Amino acid sequence: MKAFVIGNGLSRKTIDIDSLNSDGITFGCNAIYRDHDICMVGAIDGDMLREIVASGYQQEHHVFGNNKLVPKPDLKILLRVD
Repeated sequence: MKAFVIGNGLSRKTIDIDSLNSDGITFGCNAIYRDHDICMVGAIDGDMLREIVASGYQQEHHVFGNNKLVPKPDLKILLRVD
């Protein structure tokens, strides 16, 4: 299986990100979830994590971050960053 790690730079505008899910697993960070269906989203910033949780994104997708910043217990933590 392929894995695609998607950055937040301008170069991603030339890529059909949503089509990548049919070819493998997609990883992204921060607000990428607003525009694309990313399999796994990471965020370290507390405000960003709270926004992701408030949107309900973690109900259907994996979200990871610093568990000291997790505002709700239903957030799926895949990676602990201390």
